Amino acid sequence: MRSLEGSRDRKFSSSRGYEPGLALQESVHENVLSLMMNRADRAEILGYLAAEGNEYHYAQTHWRFFPTRGLSGKWYLIHYKQDAVEFTNLDLAIQQRFLDLLDRVYGMDKARFDRKGRVRIRPRTVVSDLLSHSRLGCLSWQVPKAVMAGDCSPRAAWCRGYADGDGTVAKTEICLDSTNSLGLNQVQDLLQSLGIHSKVRGPYSREPYLDRFSLVIHKESLRQYAGLIGFNHPKKTHALTKPLGSPGGS
Repeated sequence: MRSLEGSRDRKFSSSRGYEPGLALQESVHENVLSLMMNRADRAEILGYLAAEGNEYHYAQTHWRFFPTRGLSGKWYLIHYKQDAVEFTNLDLAIQQRFLDLLDRVYGMDKARFDRKGRVRIRPRTVVSDLLSHSRLGCLSWQVPKAVMAGDCSPRAAWCRGYADGDGTVAKTEICLDSTNSLGLNQVQDLLQSLGIHSKVRGPYSREPYLDRFSLVIHKESLRQYAGLIGFNHPKKTHALTKPLGSPGGS
């Protein structure tokens, strides 16, 4: 009797084509892929913000009268506080890329850029998550530790976001300029972990402004950069094809 039941169970399972182990394996694989994509997308957002992002913190206290409270109304002391993150870029392709990333990572499908090329992020949980990885501002940004410790995909994604914002393509090199020398040294380490060699030059005096530093990726590493990182910025993508197509573009 047991053998017949066992045979019937096996036949039933086979007829449905259902294999629990395989289904679980596929589910785990999909979850892992989703997690990896989410990490890379978040890393790219953080790269954009390092290049062209700022954080804002508002705190205000004022008195407000509520006429419906009590017999003759009451005054209340109101404490208002808001934290926000802002990203600025005038290129339409980069704007759309940033909005797509916000939607995929945080579900912010209503975010929009204004006429000055700015988008402000206000949801408390989103702002808190972004600032937990790195503070923002020209002297405050850094490569997040989670990115440095991650695999190739989020490291390349962060570099791509940062270079889309602060990178320029010259005839034989890519330059990343910043007043943040500590941050640029971290970018150099990040690029080195991807097999891309670079040098940090400077400081270059720009009185009365802050001194500028420049991270330079030379021609011999451009093909490696293009293959692993590249640009989302259309003009920079086009500019990069010129040194790669010329003699000696390795």
